[in-house]
Parts: sequence; C-alpha cells; structure tokens
Amino acid sequence: MTVIYAFPPLKYTATLLDDELPSRSSRGVFSGQDYVSSSGPRRRVIRVTASSLSGNRDGAGMSASLNRLLDGGVNLVRMACPSINWCHEARPLASAPLTWTTEGDPLEWTDGGDPLLWFTGPALAATVTTLNGFAALALTGLTPGALVCRAYDVIRVYVEGEDGGASRAVKTVFADASGDAVIPLFDALPAGIVSVGDTETAVFRVTSRSPSDQPVSGNWMYSWALREVLPDEYPEDATEVDPWA
Repeated sequence: MTVIYAFPPLKYTATLLDDELPSRSSRGVFSGQDYVSSSGPRRRVIRVTASSLSGNRDGAGMSASLNRLLDGGVNLVRMACPSINWCHEARPLASAPLTWTTEGDPLEWTDGGDPLLWFTGPALAATVTTLNGFAALALTGLTPGALVCRAYDVIRVYVEGEDGGASRAVKTVFADASGDAVIPLFDALPAGIVSVGDTETAVFRVTSRSPSDQPVSGNWMYSWALREVLPDEYPEDATEVDPWA
C-alpha cells in the first residue's frame, strides 16, 4: 500500500518552485505556420537544499529517515510548496481587528521591503469579478496604498468556514487611494473570506536526493528534487502519515 509521508521540517538554505508545462509543436506542411499546444497537465516541481544542522542538529537524520521511509520510490511525500517571493513579517491590511501570523513560513526571510501577510481569524470578504480577462477577487476596506499580494502568491478563499480552493495572483497588487483592490488570478475562485499569501501543499515523488559529504566541522547540505503526483495518479486508499509530529 502506498504511504504519503509528510516532508520533514527541514530548514532550507535554497528553494525552487516551478511549473512543468508540457507542450508539443508542429509546422503546417503548406502554410509553414508553427503550432504549439498543451500536451499534458501542469505539474509543480520543487528543489530544496536543506541544512543538516537545522532544528536540533538533526536535519541530516531527518533526511536519512525520509529516504528510508520512501522505500526506493514506492512511497510519496506531501510537501508545502515553498514561497516564490521572499517572505516578510506581517502587518494589518485594514483597520478592523484581525489576527495575523507568520506560522507556516518555512524560510523566514526578509529583504527590507514592504511586509507581506499571513492571517487567521476574522479576515476580509472578497467578491468575484474580472480584470483584463482574468478571473479576479475584489476587496474593499483596505489601508490605502497597502501591499495586498505579490505576483504568484497563493490566494486562498474560505466559504462558510470551509476551504474554497486556492489560486495564484497574476501580478503584485496594492490597495488604491480608496482602500480597494482587485487581485487577478490564474484560476477562478468563489466569493468568500480571502487569505492573502497563504500556503498550499501537494503530493510529490522524490526524483533525486543528493547528500554531500559530512565534514569534520561545519554544516553540510542535502538537496532534494521532487515532481508532483496528481490525485488520480496514486491509489485512493493511500495512507497519509506524519512521522515528525
């Protein structure tokens, strides 16, 4: 039976999140025109480099444990997709009382720019609209000029307390002078309570693992490459296990 293990809480020193977008091309015999079309579903691919001395100096041990649990590729992992953009400390978007948190950010990086947001509890209601041909969510009551999201940040919607799905922001969005903002999305989302800069997880197969030699002193790294496995590609009765809890 396939087991989906939670990826260990390693501290990353470098990450890559990218989309695999298969396509095929052809050329008309008589017209000479080139044609390009999609030839498969979008998949996420991830590379992470993890510190062996992270946590309780057990990063190497967790990496070795996961390798053993994967059983040569029989089993899979569920992993939080790393942030595309550098992460920031939270600050309120609106004057209404909100509860903000940076929990779930595995990188804890800042670049000195405007803060980006993670929040829980009472949040901001969004309505469905469009912008320049993209499905979009409209928000009101924001702090004028506030940074709402950065390009390709995760935007999640909750409908009556239930997860209504997630998409990615097409571009960086700031609130206008009236405190309004419209977030264009790659995938349509329903109206509901919007969580800006949220996280998303997916199931992956580890395609390569590259441990470095352990030095006499100092840190050493483990590099992992992962490719998304779509829900219809693993058994419905697959069991999910978090060995690190």
